[in-house]
Amino acid sequence: MSFREHRRDSSCLGRTSLAVAVHSRVHFTDKSRLTVAVQVISDNDTATLLYHPESGIVHHECHKFIFGEPLRALLMSGCDVLTKNHATKWLSDDRGNSAIGKEDTEWAQTVWFPTVKAAGWKHWAVVLPAKVVGQLNMKQWVGLYSSLGINAQVFSDPDEAMKWLIAQ
Repeated sequence: MSFREHRRDSSCLGRTSLAVAVHSRVHFTDKSRLTVAVQVISDNDTATLLYHPESGIVHHECHKFIFGEPLRALLMSGCDVLTKNHATKWLSDDRGNSAIGKEDTEWAQTVWFPTVKAAGWKHWAVVLPAKVVGQLNMKQWVGLYSSLGINAQVFSDPDEAMKWLIAQ
């Protein structure tokens, strides 16, 4: 279940008082168990950017195809969060996304990756896009970043991705 689905689940209402609120939301792995206070960095129709302080995980969820300036802003905001919190883990939930275009690929390789790697990024869990072209593209990114020292793994289930990332 995605972060937005958890947020809309009315059975979670009333439980947020259990968490410390610093622009945070409460995340439930099921309808009866509080697991983590999540900081919402940004949330719009294109993507949500979260930070899980207990596990030190930067987490983005793409709601639809994202490219150009919105993609770059999302990734650089995540890099800022990773840097500020001395985090090393990133969960990319790209189920709603597709293949990354040529200009964004060049930018990611020459600007974003060197910046986020220097900030301490070490572990990456990727929930693959629903579209096959996006899956193939993300698998190429995982191979590239793995060859450059990132411990990366692909998943189809965001909960499994989170479990793996927490264990790293």
